[in-house]
Amino acid sequence: MKMKKAIILLSLLVVGGTSLLVLSGIGESASRIGGRRGFTAKKCTDCHGSFYQREIKKPVIHNPFKKENCEACHIRHGKIYVKSFVYRSEKLLCSQCHKNYGDDLDKKKGVHTLVKGLEGRCTPCHKPHSSEKKNLIEEDHTKICLKCHKDVLKQNIVHNPARENCLTCHDPHGTDIPNSLKNTEYTLCTNCHKYDSPNFTKVHGGLDLKKISCSNCHNPHSSENNKLFRRTVHAPIVSGSCSSCHTEKGTTNCLSCHKEKESWFKEKHIHKVVENCQLCHDPHATDYESLLIEEEKKLCTSCHSEKPSLKGNLHSVIKSKGCKACHNPHASNHPNLLFTEKKICVSCHLQKVESFNHNPYEKEECTKCHSIHASQFDKLLNKPLPSICFDCHRIDEFSNVYVHKPVTQGKCTSCHRTHTSNYKGLLIKDYKSLCKDCHKIDELTAQHKPYREKLCESCHLPHASRYAGLAIDKGEKICIICHKEVTGKEKGTFEHYPFTEKECINCHKSHGNKIKYYLKATPNTLCSSCHMEVMQGKEKSPHVNSDNPNCINCHKGHKSNNPFLLVAMEPALCINCHKPEEKINKTHIINITRIKSCTNCHTPHKSNEKALLMNIEHKPFKERNCEVCHR
Repeated sequence: MKMKKAIILLSLLVVGGTSLLVLSGIGESASRIGGRRGFTAKKCTDCHGSFYQREIKKPVIHNPFKKENCEACHIRHGKIYVKSFVYRSEKLLCSQCHKNYGDDLDKKKGVHTLVKGLEGRCTPCHKPHSSEKKNLIEEDHTKICLKCHKDVLKQNIVHNPARENCLTCHDPHGTDIPNSLKNTEYTLCTNCHKYDSPNFTKVHGGLDLKKISCSNCHNPHSSENNKLFRRTVHAPIVSGSCSSCHTEKGTTNCLSCHKEKESWFKEKHIHKVVENCQLCHDPHATDYESLLIEEEKKLCTSCHSEKPSLKGNLHSVIKSKGCKACHNPHASNHPNLLFTEKKICVSCHLQKVESFNHNPYEKEECTKCHSIHASQFDKLLNKPLPSICFDCHRIDEFSNVYVHKPVTQGKCTSCHRTHTSNYKGLLIKDYKSLCKDCHKIDELTAQHKPYREKLCESCHLPHASRYAGLAIDKGEKICIICHKEVTGKEKGTFEHYPFTEKECINCHKSHGNKIKYYLKATPNTLCSSCHMEVMQGKEKSPHVNSDNPNCINCHKGHKSNNPFLLVAMEPALCINCHKPEEKINKTHIINITRIKSCTNCHTPHKSNEKALLMNIEHKPFKERNCEVCHR
């Protein structure tokens, strides 16, 4: 019962509290600036005072700024919008007050690109707070216009209205007339030029100028020609012979003058626009070569919008000479209106004559690798390296356990030339010189024949291999290609362990060395790397410590029919150095050629005893009393 009373009491408190909160909130929305919880909001000028004082002194002041109504445009606490604008779109923000420049503006035929659409902007021309100029513009109208329209007044002869004020003819925002003109061309031009004067009528051949656009022949801004004639003027216009084209029966065909062009219609491929010259040419005057109605590349791509693509790195000849550098714009006997089919590239890119040619280069199939017009990749390639190479060269040749570093980096051109070369494999230089650019191998006094003759490929693969060092096969199989006598002619029951295991490079340097047989070190040093017990120790060792120590005087390096790989058996081996002279025979009592084994008494490598005698000796022998046993 007590629990129920507690719950009812708690519910009443919650309901009552909520009611109080609602009642207290009624007056809260009266003024944001009034603050909450006792705080009073600051004015914007409390922080931005110096900016406000500087801007408020200017003669033309934006009304919200003048009234210190900053929140008409800005959000007090900020948003992700730039400068915390009420609307992300600058045009949408301004059009809240300036209604004429909202959606209705975009419906007009000639709208200034800068203010078109939701992305339209006002601040490139107008100051948002205050300005020295009328309509809050930043500076004089012409200076503002020339920030974007930089080229319109660059030519020597400038139209006065264009020099003085662009707004003489143009509306800065938009009108129902193309190019944001304030009125029709005829009306604008007659404000200054008296069309009804006899001289003016005579100059224009008595034509009804109300039916003609002045800008057909004259540039309204600037020109290099007198009377502001456009760059290229049709010859009849220059001579005032309008009637040569405009007759009583109507306009004559272009071929009535340009008879030499009739041959176009006999060509195998005819550009379809040839039937109507005015699709590409203006019959009066233009600012473009050959009376074209538009700059050549823009004109061509207005129809050829998908192919060719002119995005990315543009072919230099298109930049300098345009499409007509390769294409006849009217007719041709070759596909794609080319001037010539196969030789078109070599007309600029002269072919080199060298010993080895890349197959596409030799067949003049340039487009197998290169884009004709433009590419996203260097050298106008159709694909990046090495992908483009794999179109012809099998990719499995470049993938294996061991891969050459330039291959892993896709740098085919670090070793190969792409078109032609004097070296096999289109190498940029001979094998040895090329390999040495990265593999710093010392000049060797004695060089292995393949190394000396620059035949790196006889032992190594250039791209990838199953074997270390990019070897073409297991080490011993490579060596046997040339050194067949080692396994064939050389016989022996006993084999050296590295030879048995086919590890030639354990003892030999593959490129060369000044030591005989291209050994990695002198025989004694090399042998002792495995047979340490022979060299180590403090015993006197005349054999290994002599002036010219050489293990291979007694031992063979690969295999032998004698134990310990000996060159010959005792005593024949020993007699090679120790000749059976009287003194030595006397010491041995008998002629040493009759001794069965020298090592019965002598150690072959080292001993503490004179003459390499065994350390443990029979007492009569030690006392040199041989007769006790030998009678």
